[in-house]
Amino acid sequence: MSKDITPDIFYYKILETIKRDCHVDLSHYRDKLLKRRIVVRLRATKKESLKEYYGYLKQNPKEVEALFKVMTINVTEFFRDEKVFNLINKKIFPQIIKRKEKTGSNTIRVWSAACATGEEPCSLLLLLKNYLDKNNKFYSIKILATDIDNEALAKAKENRFENSLIKKLSPSKRKLIAEHTNNNGQNEFSFKESFFRQISFKKSDLIRDKAPKNMDLILCRNVFIYFDRELQRQALTNFSNALCSRGFLALGIVESLVPGTKDIFEDLDRETRLFIKR
Repeated sequence: MSKDITPDIFYYKILETIKRDCHVDLSHYRDKLLKRRIVVRLRATKKESLKEYYGYLKQNPKEVEALFKVMTINVTEFFRDEKVFNLINKKIFPQIIKRKEKTGSNTIRVWSAACATGEEPCSLLLLLKNYLDKNNKFYSIKILATDIDNEALAKAKENRFENSLIKKLSPSKRKLIAEHTNNNGQNEFSFKESFFRQISFKKSDLIRDKAPKNMDLILCRNVFIYFDRELQRQALTNFSNALCSRGFLALGIVESLVPGTKDIFEDLDRETRLFIKR
């Protein structure tokens, strides 16, 4: 393979193609990461350069879809980074309930931003319902689950999950899932309708689309690794606007606040990247 695989003119033409055909602007995503993802498809299609690959891309609409899927690869699982969920249960839920009791509000609103195929919002709902039941609390739960990937959202809405996804979970988490699911046979399960309808799935761009309001908790995990600093700053500003007073934010374990945003968020738990709106 030629070493000259990243001349900028064809790299940007490829991004323009994605923007035109997939309606997603990746121009502020991290170049290094995107170029690595393009090289994955370049090798898969046996092209020798970005110029050659761009020519192939123009002639093959299905390759645009394949490239976009690689660009926005979804890695998710139930209760991913279990320590994070345990701390949300221990530190965040009690504070949300305390605030609800003080204000008289009867609805808890959570936003799973970049929800992928649905495991994260389901995990959040499982945990929150369990917390409320154990503490004899009664609140309406509304979970908004958004993503830019139509294919991932379509899969999430199907409400079909493979049994293999929960094999590595602790017995307590598997038991919790079992209480709210039906076994579909063929090594898969689905959540009961009364449970699943509390989650609203929607396509959304974190930067360009209008953010929801009055969220008690937002999870946006392992997304900032794709963004440059300016895009991270915009996203954090949008999250601040979406959160209620003293609302909570969870980022990915390897992510952190960028300079210029520590005036809108403060650490709740630095190790697990949990923050509270100032």
